Amino acid sequence: MENKQRYDSIDFLRLLAAIAVVVIHAWPFATYSSSLGISVQSACRFAVPFFFMVSGFFVSKSISKVDDKVALVAYLKRYSLRLLQLYMIWWVIYIPLTLTRWNGVNRLAGLEGLELIKATLKLYVFSFFTGSTFLGSWYISATLIGCWIVFYLFRKLGNGPKFTISLIILLAILSLENISKIMLDSEWLSVYEAFRLKVMIPSQSFVMAVPLLIWGHLINTWENKLNKIPLPMLVTLFLIFNYATMRENLYWNGLKGQFLNDELFFGVLAAVLLMLIGTNLDARKLQIPCASYLRMLSSFMYVAQFGIIVLLRTVARHGILTNSLTRFYITMISIIVLFAVMNWLVTNKKVTFLKRLW
Repeated sequence: MENKQRYDSIDFLRLLAAIAVVVIHAWPFATYSSSLGISVQSACRFAVPFFFMVSGFFVSKSISKVDDKVALVAYLKRYSLRLLQLYMIWWVIYIPLTLTRWNGVNRLAGLEGLELIKATLKLYVFSFFTGSTFLGSWYISATLIGCWIVFYLFRKLGNGPKFTISLIILLAILSLENISKIMLDSEWLSVYEAFRLKVMIPSQSFVMAVPLLIWGHLINTWENKLNKIPLPMLVTLFLIFNYATMRENLYWNGLKGQFLNDELFFGVLAAVLLMLIGTNLDARKLQIPCASYLRMLSSFMYVAQFGIIVLLRTVARHGILTNSLTRFYITMISIIVLFAVMNWLVTNKKVTFLKRLW
């Protein structure tokens, strides 16, 4: 992100993606229709792949100015420290929430002695490498680990091999998560179920980050060719693929082959198109005076949403604020107001430590 080119369009789209992530977790239409809720949720599945591609795009752009291994490692260390700082601050804030997750049930209840120690370490420490410690944290840790794999371990690979690797990983993960229950025989399905339970869920780990970071890198590499694609064509294709994502989720759901619908084939393609929209020459002519504000708000929105959503769900279990759409509105307003107040404190009162929250 240390580049002199302006990408206000990407900053705007980041906020759109952050709102989509809130929609995914808040289920605003659950009160009215489960089918509508599922359709809207699946339509928002472009968001996390888009965030990974944005990270890959800007890291690739930054290291393109680096001409030796030492400088590359130095940049990746600085980038990793920024992500790790964000991670650790929210890790501390969400210590109670990590214990109960979405449903408010203590995940360590009934454990004693060595089993309690092992489960606590896995929950709060080791899950950094295989998924999430606090809710939603897998995106941050996956980006951190994935960047070292893509930009350091794969640094000598050409774009062709990188693209091939990314395609293999993506197809494997998307197939396993969406159709493995009908694709695998009972023995192999049991093996995969055990892997998901005891090791990691691939679609919520650095394994998913690697191919998407590669695609962000490739979009940067081929930017001068890709950014000339007509903007109306990209927008039209995005809308088509976004609708196709909804249909795809319903299709896999009907076949009863899904574990999770976190990532969908058309959802990833929609994210690619959104990335191409953001880097398009015509879109970049749009100058947004508050672009940096939108960028910071989107970052804060991604991590702050989880505590507010869980708090409102807890209240709803006591018969208060039972309407899901109302809770969504309160979540969004709370995030926007909280950020506005804290950003004002940073800007006008020099309470600079608050910047570490985004």
